Amino acid sequence: MPSVTRKTQDGRTRRGAVEASVFAALGRLLAGGASFTELGVQQIAGEAEIGRSTFYIHFADKRDLLIRFAEDSTRELFAVAARWTDSDERQDLEDTLLGVIEQRREHAPALRALEEVAHYDADVAEAWRGMVGSNVELVRERIERDQDRGLVAADLSAELTAAFVTWGVERFVGQHVDAGCDARDGEVAEAIARTVWLAMYGRLD
Repeated sequence: MPSVTRKTQDGRTRRGAVEASVFAALGRLLAGGASFTELGVQQIAGEAEIGRSTFYIHFADKRDLLIRFAEDSTRELFAVAARWTDSDERQDLEDTLLGVIEQRREHAPALRALEEVAHYDADVAEAWRGMVGSNVELVRERIERDQDRGLVAADLSAELTAAFVTWGVERFVGQHVDAGCDARDGEVAEAIARTVWLAMYGRLD
């Protein structure tokens, strides 16, 4: 008798392979200058070398594809962005920001597509806010922890400062990457690190 567990594992493997193929295909199309809004399911499926019906077995629609593609593309970016939250050294924040810039550049097509669609699609906008929101929470926890340690002013709003820092970095790094100024990555990371440190601690030492 065929193993049910083996069938389940094989099914998951096939689903994972199709998903990876579609993500790679979408990445190629976006990197080639295509607008996500103008891309059709047939074009994406064709690039992935699957049928349109197969696409709809794995994705509800283009919106579902974009959200899952963005989650996959930004997983490492947000992991990198969270590294400094356990360190007391400003240099570690600067190093983290260099990693964020690198990740943002690597996944720029996916993030541009996400931001493009978020302007007119409430579900995509909510998904993006949720992705960034996970890092906002980490920064808020960092600020509150340092308030308990007496390192951050007690009357500083941890919630609002965390949102400002996280979204401010996201927007500025995005603009920096889109401008193609890779020679200034170190300068940008240092400037952001100094600004964030001053905003949180009121000092640079």
